[in-house]
Amino acid sequence: MSALQKTSSPPSRPLSAITEEIQFYKAQAGQCIVEIGKRLLEAKEQLPHGQWEAWLEKSVEFTPRTARNFMKIASEFDSNRKPVSDLPYTKLLALLQLPPEEREEFIAEPHTVNGHQKTVEEMTKRELQAAIKEKNEAVKAREEAERQLADERIRAARMEEEKKEINSCLRATRDTVGILRQNVDAKENALASLRREVDRLRARPYQKPEIPESEKEALRLEGARVANEANRRQLEALREELEEARTAKLEPVPEDEAVEAAFRFNQTVQAAADQLRTFFRLVPVDVAARELELCAQQLERQRDELYTMAQRAANLALADSDGTLPPMEEDES
Repeated sequence: MSALQKTSSPPSRPLSAITEEIQFYKAQAGQCIVEIGKRLLEAKEQLPHGQWEAWLEKSVEFTPRTARNFMKIASEFDSNRKPVSDLPYTKLLALLQLPPEEREEFIAEPHTVNGHQKTVEEMTKRELQAAIKEKNEAVKAREEAERQLADERIRAARMEEEKKEINSCLRATRDTVGILRQNVDAKENALASLRREVDRLRARPYQKPEIPESEKEALRLEGARVANEANRRQLEALREELEEARTAKLEPVPEDEAVEAAFRFNQTVQAAADQLRTFFRLVPVDVAARELELCAQQLERQRDELYTMAQRAANLALADSDGTLPPMEEDES
């Protein structure tokens, strides 16, 4: 305050000149500002906690905000490098708005201001603010473009990977389809071959296999042996039944019921034979011949069983009349 009183005391000097001098001293070169900031940082480290703001106000007449700006300038700028050492406080403070990596180049290069090339030293505060704003917008635009480019590259790489996966799936699908087509073709060929074989067998007339005479004779002898063995077993069974009947004294079935049962049996056989004759008129000749042969063989077996039952009944009747059974025939073999 004493210095201000000395500069303002002469009445002969105009107020405008005094104001100009004040602005001049406040806008000292950047080197002084950086040096002041360095010493503020040094003092803050030495002061006990809680005494910083009181020291600023009492010792150097700085507000905490101004001190922070000076210290930040000292941390960000080198006072020994041109043109930083020639810049005033307001411009250095404005330059803090730029990213550190952009700041040095911005200070060193000229800029177009209202159609004229100007350095940072030549710009006014307003022109510098506008240039810094334009630079920051350009930096943001560049960073956004780089980000978008990086995103596009990532997206392109992802799409390329997806394309590879799709192509791999397509190749695998084509291979699978090819294998399935081969399997289908093979099955169709096998089915066609089976159909041709079925058609060939259907077209071939049925041939009853010829049995040699030696085999026929052997079969007849075997049949006679089996029949004798069966008769022997039946006679033994008849003796056992006769003995059981004598001891059990069962009530005999009435004759009219036996006649009725035989009548129903004959009608059933006749109806089945008529139905079979009608049916086999509608099938191929070879099929009819084969199946009718089987039916005839079955009827022969049933006839043999009926004859056996009749012989058995006759034997029972004979045994019932005199109490004895006829002797069993000896096996010819």
